[in-house]
Amino acid sequence: MIIDKMFSYQSFLLHPKKKVTDLENIPPGTFISMDDEEGIRKIAKYIGDDEIEGAIILNYYDQPILTMKNWDYVDILWSNLVKAVDEVLHTT
Repeated sequence: MIIDKMFSYQSFLLHPKKKVTDLENIPPGTFISMDDEEGIRKIAKYIGDDEIEGAIILNYYDQPILTMKNWDYVDILWSNLVKAVDEVLHTT
């Protein structure tokens, strides 16, 4: 997990052989941390080149902005997050 004084974030990939059926109760092992090299290596052959399902945990001073409940295509989540920040920074 990346932590600074204001923000902390972590990226996850959805395990390709797991399903999210209850957003209130996501079992351990459903998402693999991008920091888990061995876990990523084990699922890499099952992951396609586009529409990569996953999640971002993003906190602002320990207040959640994104959680596992917001899982989606993680590549698109990151892209939209970066675009939103860029738009805010360039809109005054």
